[in-house]
Amino acid sequence: MAVYCGSSATYSPNSSYQANLDAVSAALPRDASSSPALFATAARGAGSADHIFALTLCRGDEDAPACLDCVAGAFQYAGSSCPYDKEGQLPNGLEIAVKRLASHSGQGFVEFKNEIHLIAKLQHTNLVRLLGCCVQGEEHILIYEYMQNKSLDFFIFDVTRARLLNWDKSLNIIEGIAQGLLYLHKLSRLRVVHRDLKASNILLDNDMNPKISDFGLAKIFSSNSIQGNTNRVVGTYGYMAPEYASEGVFSVKTDVFSFGVLLLEIITGKRNAGFHQQGVFFNLLGYAWKLWKEGRWYELVDESMAEHQHEALEVLKCINIALICAQLIVPPCPTSDVFAMLSIETMSSLPYPKQPAYFNQGATDGELSTAPSSVNIVSISIAEGR
Repeated sequence: MAVYCGSSATYSPNSSYQANLDAVSAALPRDASSSPALFATAARGAGSADHIFALTLCRGDEDAPACLDCVAGAFQYAGSSCPYDKEGQLPNGLEIAVKRLASHSGQGFVEFKNEIHLIAKLQHTNLVRLLGCCVQGEEHILIYEYMQNKSLDFFIFDVTRARLLNWDKSLNIIEGIAQGLLYLHKLSRLRVVHRDLKASNILLDNDMNPKISDFGLAKIFSSNSIQGNTNRVVGTYGYMAPEYASEGVFSVKTDVFSFGVLLLEIITGKRNAGFHQQGVFFNLLGYAWKLWKEGRWYELVDESMAEHQHEALEVLKCINIALICAQLIVPPCPTSDVFAMLSIETMSSLPYPKQPAYFNQGATDGELSTAPSSVNIVSISIAEGR
């Protein structure tokens, strides 16, 4: 299952957005389970700021009742993935961010406990800091340090705000995310896989320093474990590694794949999911790979990001690293190697990347299309707000 909640959404109880989400979550399980193909789409609020569109496809080996239960369960998670975020101030003047989880979601409470358990034991300059929590009846509230500049997606996917990020600031964000991941994977007393690394989960403080947030889906490994497996595949469409999306297998390399996607999104200002270019569908990974092979990597980058030769070489290096993280044929490298590669000064020291996972190219091009089909027990459902 994959869920997307826009960072600009005002998700709150009794809102029109909530009403549209409830209507879609009621219609989609019913329509999918009654469809011969076990596929359905639903939309509510077309033309308004609270428009919601969703689609779902159940596995072919599921019957109608199983499909109904699966999609209904997916929407329970969707509700908890769009928490009610508010800003506030403590009596001492300290600004805080308040995250109120959906009271109707049992899964949301599991993730609430998971986040408290993890963040309380993890302290790093590139991880968001938890200040407190509250549980009273059905209310579940988390209190975080306030991030003045919201999240990374607020900048990189907006043409106007993206201009505020020059290459030096972008590189600082990239390196900060890598440092946070290195801490989670190797340097902390716990070995943690985030499982939902994406632009909206990278918060930015007043100085544009990145902080990894939202540990509700994170998993802890023992010191002698290198990977895990789950029947409940959750995360965000476009960022999930192929072995995780198709088989439920996750490890630190799951986050490395997501980091590669995120790195390309920072450089290009484009989302990997649903990427379109010149009338032919590509995901961003496929398009970047095509330009890389043809020696036209510079077409990925906004001219203002790499105005000088030194900056252009840094951007080229980061594209190379991004494609290595997301490659399909050779397993992605560990996080420590990614951080080391970011410190390399010459391109000749970097390995050449292989074809990325989920490489999609139009049939008219006559080239290979590699996109693993989902075999996990949870169907893919996308709930997209404004």
